[in-house]
Amino acid sequence: MEKELNVIETSVLNLIPKGIGSRRTLAYIRDVSGYNIRQIQSAINRLILVHNVPICATRTGDGIFIPQTEEEREIGLRSFKSQIKEMIKRAQAVEDANLKTWDKEIHLQYQITLDADIDRALQDDFDNLFLFME
Repeated sequence: MEKELNVIETSVLNLIPKGIGSRRTLAYIRDVSGYNIRQIQSAINRLILVHNVPICATRTGDGIFIPQTEEEREIGLRSFKSQIKEMIKRAQAVEDANLKTWDKEIHLQYQITLDADIDRALQDDFDNLFLFME
C-alpha cells in the first residue's frame, strides 16, 4: 500500500540526492525549499519513520543522502550510531546527577581583570567625567 507524502515531505525528499557523493546540507535544503530547519528535520524524521525512506548523513555533518549501496548505508549509520551512544551517555549523566547538591560540587571561575585596552578606555572615560564635572 502506498503512503501519501505531505507537501513538505515531498519537497524535502525531492531535494535529498541518491548517493553519498551528492549529499546536501540542511542549509542547502532550507535555502532552496524555503522551509526552516525544524520543518526539514521533522519531514526527514517522518520520511524515515513513517515512509521507510533510508535517509543517512555523513559523520562530519556535511550532508544527507539516500544510500545506494550497503557501504553507503553503513557510512551513514556509523555517524548515527555514534550520536546515539553519546546521547545515552548524556542521559545517564543527567540521571546520575544529584539534584540537591550538583551546584555545590563545582567551582566556578570568573575573569577577574579586564583587557588593558578596555581598562584604559574605562579610565579615560572616568577621567573625562571628572573634567566635565569641574
